[in-house]
Amino acid sequence: MLCSVLALICFGFSFRLSLPIKRQALHQVMARAEPLISAIHKFEREHGKPPPDLAALVPDYLAAVPTPGIPTSREYYYRRPMPDDDLEGNVWMLDVNPPVLGIGFDRFICLPKQNYPERGWGGVLERIGTWAYVHE
Repeated sequence: MLCSVLALICFGFSFRLSLPIKRQALHQVMARAEPLISAIHKFEREHGKPPPDLAALVPDYLAAVPTPGIPTSREYYYRRPMPDDDLEGNVWMLDVNPPVLGIGFDRFICLPKQNYPERGWGGVLERIGTWAYVHE
């Protein structure tokens, strides 16, 4: 019993210590995505619609598609709404697997209109800058 209590205390303590590190990683993801988001917007202005995929931005808008720079996600996932999708009226979304402690299905998303609901995508959304963290 004592071992279980100690394990829970240690887990809670390590979780609290990891929060600032996690926030720093999320801000890094947002910063690395800025040129990508700018390129998507420029493509949209010039073509009247967003690119079909991120590869369409290279080489005219970006030298290469950036990576999020975190071990939990090797790439930014880009999607445009399908007929049955509800992206809150947005024409595209960026999505990243954020760093999580243990097993988790959290998401870190960017919508161009930044009109994030309080709940969606299987969890509660927390605004972090111009992005939203989906706590599942």
